[in-house]
Amino acid sequence: MMARRKVIRVRIKGKLMTLREVSEKYHISPELLRYRYKHKMRGDELLCGRKDSKSKDEVEYMKSQIKDEEKEREKIRKKAILNLYQRNVRAEYEEERKRRLRPWLYDGTPQKHSRDPYWFDVTYNQMFKKWSEA
Repeated sequence: MMARRKVIRVRIKGKLMTLREVSEKYHISPELLRYRYKHKMRGDELLCGRKDSKSKDEVEYMKSQIKDEEKEREKIRKKAILNLYQRNVRAEYEEERKRRLRPWLYDGTPQKHSRDPYWFDVTYNQMFKKWSEA
């Protein structure tokens, strides 16, 4: 004796129909209808399939994720701006401190840079003369 298939009834556009009736009326293969039914598609989804529609919970979760990411990005951006500001303030403070400790370097007076005795020795008493002089 052959096992009978369970008759599956679904509500489509307000009418209760079997999968066989749906396949005949809308010209969709019964295998495709069974596949869609097995994957929890009901009602009008049986006719046209899912169009990547997400439930309200999924949409709200995605929106909250996007908001959280934006908040995180904003927090990172503010922290970067604060770090840059602090770095600039610290550099200005260091510059001011140097000016206080050594004002003669910053007031425009000419600096005396005398030559080292070693420089004279190397320059004027070369062990090897230049090739052009040889």
